[in-house]
Amino acid sequence: IAARFGGEEFALLLPDTGKTGAIAEAERLREVVSSAALPGDQHLTVTIGVAAYPDDATTPEALLDAATSALRGAKGGGKSRVHFMTDAAPTPLVVASPDSGASDRFRPYHERMGEVVAILQRDRACSCIYVDLSQLERIQQEQGVAQHAELFDRAGTVLDNLRGQLLRSRDIICRSNDDDAYICLLSPRDSNQVDLERLTASVTEAVASGLAPAVRELLRDEPRVNVGASRILSNPMVRPERLVARLVAEAHEAAKLSRQRAAQRDKAVLQDIILGDGLIAVYQPIVHLETGEIFGHEALTRGPRGTRMESPATLFAVADEVDLTYELDRACFRGALRRSVGLEPVHRLFVNLLPMSFYDSSFIEIECSHLLSAANLTPANIVFEISERLAIENFAAFRRALATYTNMGFGVAIDDVGTRHSNLETVMALRPHFIKLSDVLSRGVARSTVKREMLRSLGHIAETIDAVMVAEGIETLDDLVALRELGIRYGQGFYLARPGPPFPRVRGSVRRSILAIGSRHLEPITAQPPEPDFEAGDHDDESEDRDEVTGELFNMADVARGSGDFRVPPRHGEVVATDRPLREELRALADPALGSSEELGEILEPGTTDDTQPHGPARWRPPRPTPPSADPRTRPLIESLRRRDDDVAPPVPDATTKPELN
Repeated sequence: IAARFGGEEFALLLPDTGKTGAIAEAERLREVVSSAALPGDQHLTVTIGVAAYPDDATTPEALLDAATSALRGAKGGGKSRVHFMTDAAPTPLVVASPDSGASDRFRPYHERMGEVVAILQRDRACSCIYVDLSQLERIQQEQGVAQHAELFDRAGTVLDNLRGQLLRSRDIICRSNDDDAYICLLSPRDSNQVDLERLTASVTEAVASGLAPAVRELLRDEPRVNVGASRILSNPMVRPERLVARLVAEAHEAAKLSRQRAAQRDKAVLQDIILGDGLIAVYQPIVHLETGEIFGHEALTRGPRGTRMESPATLFAVADEVDLTYELDRACFRGALRRSVGLEPVHRLFVNLLPMSFYDSSFIEIECSHLLSAANLTPANIVFEISERLAIENFAAFRRALATYTNMGFGVAIDDVGTRHSNLETVMALRPHFIKLSDVLSRGVARSTVKREMLRSLGHIAETIDAVMVAEGIETLDDLVALRELGIRYGQGFYLARPGPPFPRVRGSVRRSILAIGSRHLEPITAQPPEPDFEAGDHDDESEDRDEVTGELFNMADVARGSGDFRVPPRHGEVVATDRPLREELRALADPALGSSEELGEILEPGTTDDTQPHGPARWRPPRPTPPSADPRTRPLIESLRRRDDDVAPPVPDATTKPELN
């Protein structure tokens, strides 16, 4: 604690004392000095600054400098003030300028105490709105301090722009000491009663709308802003500073209560969704990138349509907050298997699991077995997906579970490989059956040398540990071509097929475009892709695939794009991307191996054939045989998934086993 009196400075060191205790001690010291009885009714004032190690100083030697810097801030706010450091490094008081960031424009309210006290004494009342932004703490933990500061500044700008609409020009906007909230100190309006509830609701909506795009991109979640309000009346028997502190504390408490009420509402809604079967299971095909045939489907989860809970990221964020993660994970798993009736015997079903379910062998052995029997499936049809980060957190438990499920016949995939958590050594040590590449790696791989080199390294590791790589988030033909050139044989994404009810089919035109990649050289053209009309992703918070598609597309992308519509010929006067008619383009894409003699009308009228129905169930047809090839990358997946010799001895071939069963 640094104090100044009569031109001299004093320092008081408090060992084993936290910052909160030091602030309380400073308040007591100030009260003792101000109440001291002196001859001639003289009155003393003292200015105090508080700093703590390691909160405000990187070294013990810098602690005194930090306290002195806090003292300068207190002096800048007027006499008889207590000011404590909130920055990571000591900085002198900076005068706000129009171009300065939120940290300068919106100083802590302690530094503007003189202005707040003036409002209280002049108007005999003061109101406070407390905007709680604690949700942004997740961004600081996952994305770093700079990203958090940028979003926090954006929220302050939104509040500042409300001047003239909801806020007055003389209202004071400050930030909290720990940079997780904004404090709006309001002067009384012309009316006798300020409608704080209405004002609070409007501020909540404005801040949430301003933060929504960035929060959706970074957290794959909806912004949750909690706002509380309070009012204080002037009381000459109580010091103004104490009244202001009480005002802010009450507004903070109101914001906490608002958050608790919102959590209770969300908990009740989520319980109704789980108990009422409100979860919707959808499936996205996983496609062979050289033949266009479906290898399997990934089971994804949606909440009720048209609600905030429709987003899987929001579902699990709310579940984490209200302690229903375990129940939601089990409900998603049950729904995925119950709706999988009709899955073709040769297809795999990829199902996401959280560690609490993945490591519960009794759940897999008992309940999962019953669900498989009801759906007429076997363990060979199921692949458990667990995120790479969660697998690394408990490596030994993951290896034990992997061995158990392998012996039972299940497959295991590591999801989200290629995110910030990725480490090539850990991927090799985990030794899963499948490596699912994050859309972060797949998206834009055609234009990124770094991503291609990382995929090559992952490809070598996958070959070493006998794992199969599956690329997620394929949204352009350019990226598909690049992934094929890198030896990745399986993928999923909007370009191939969108998620839908069981079980979406890959359109014939998409298969023909995939086969045409290896048979002809296509020059890229610049084209504006259509906006996605369905939010993709799974029920994990990092699996939604909602980024806008950018980059160059090949001519074939104008003809086939996943489960979407065909591109119609342009009207008169429109720019034509290719100088050949659409029918000639389609004939050029037809491959003799698939029977190019099929009627062209079936291609142009996708709604009349089974191959072109994006989401409707279709009759089972035996897979077309894959022509033999000398390239080992084109071997059927069944041959590539041989049992590891480091786990158990290779099984003796059974002549009665059907070759197409996995």
